[in-house]
Amino acid sequence: MNTQRIAVLAFILALLTLPAVVPEAQSQQLLNQEPPNNCISASPPHSEQTTEQPVNAVFTRNSSNSSTFTIQYNTTKAGYGFRVEPVDGTKVISSSGFEHTPIGLRWDRETNQSHIRFQLSESIKGFQFKGGDEWIIGPIPEHSGNADISFQTQEGYLGSKLFLLGEYTEYSRHTGCQEISLIAPSETNFGANPDRILDTYTQAAEMMDTGGAYQHVRGFVTPKSTGKRSGFAPSSSNGIANEFVVSTEADLRSVKNTWLHEYIHTHQHFQPRAGLQWIYEGSATYLTARISLEQGLISPTEYDRALQRYANYEAGNTTLNEVTRENLAYRRGSVVLSRIDALHSSNRSSTVIQLIHWMNTQNGDRPARITYENFEQHYQTTTNHSGTFSPHNATFTATDIQPGYETAHTFPLWQLRRLAAASNSPTWMPALLMMIATTLAFRELYPWAVEDLYNDTESTEEPD
Repeated sequence: MNTQRIAVLAFILALLTLPAVVPEAQSQQLLNQEPPNNCISASPPHSEQTTEQPVNAVFTRNSSNSSTFTIQYNTTKAGYGFRVEPVDGTKVISSSGFEHTPIGLRWDRETNQSHIRFQLSESIKGFQFKGGDEWIIGPIPEHSGNADISFQTQEGYLGSKLFLLGEYTEYSRHTGCQEISLIAPSETNFGANPDRILDTYTQAAEMMDTGGAYQHVRGFVTPKSTGKRSGFAPSSSNGIANEFVVSTEADLRSVKNTWLHEYIHTHQHFQPRAGLQWIYEGSATYLTARISLEQGLISPTEYDRALQRYANYEAGNTTLNEVTRENLAYRRGSVVLSRIDALHSSNRSSTVIQLIHWMNTQNGDRPARITYENFEQHYQTTTNHSGTFSPHNATFTATDIQPGYETAHTFPLWQLRRLAAASNSPTWMPALLMMIATTLAFRELYPWAVEDLYNDTESTEEPD
């Protein structure tokens, strides 16, 4: 049968299925559909500080070098001591009024106006902070000691972990008790429409009852390439911080979907111990693909093929329990979790989301230390020891794993997800045209058939 005949059949099928499946999609409960209602408080951005402290730290961008910034410390009272420690992604290139020690720079307690100049340098697991002619984005150095410090800048935005110096634009959205913001240099050309990115975040927040939604989440957007990886989420005392940075080169409509991957990290408020440290990246990778599928950003074919690639990843004799943020954690970790969901989820709910909720809530408001033994015991208890899959073997050996493929998705329902991703209230004609296009794309006759109604640009970014 030639492609023309198949296209005609697809057209007829679209006509027959559209009225029939719309009511089903409206009543389908895929994952949790409630906005977060019990959010976790987080450190407010330094930009919201209004009172000066005994030490005022003023951030400035060095216009002569796009990769450097300076912090000027103005000390108004004597007798206070504080220390500054560079974080991953920066190095000190000059200073005054500080003594260099093995654990950072210590103020000399004498110089009232001291400074430290930093340069963006080291790559963090393949991610590189960058600056431009009129802006710079980087991590805020750690400060400790008995001095209260206020952080200020004349132009820019200072978060709790990250900063942007220069003119910027902020895009915000609320869902339940959570506010989500994107902070980008002015006139940034996003790789995806900012409203569509925020839609993805709010829908994800409503899908994931993780018990770990922050009240405020801030995503910093860099218009430059950031190296091998297009996103980074710093850690904090609560597990993963409520801030992250993403390059505009990231592709929203891909299995990798770094925009969503880094947001999901903000829901991880636990501290996995030895043997389970892969769970950070494994769960973020799996849920990124799963939620992208549920939102109609990718097809079931793309989802299944990604899991197949991850399952075939060669890591030699290295096993999952030995890694933290290496490629094996992303790939094999996501395959293990897809298998758990496929075997033990019911009514389209996610066992993995329930697992994260359990890990997030084991120590009240403080992050719980979760060992592999804790994970294994919880898994066995919640699944009643059912199934033939052994997470222990998958973690501590290099045995092959069969991914949890998404065979339950029929293409009419997937089509409707594509429609919902494109418009909240599609009319019959656009809906019909979209049905035809997605049918052809799903059957892989014309991969170009699905038009991006948000005018997103295609990305050539390769998986990590």
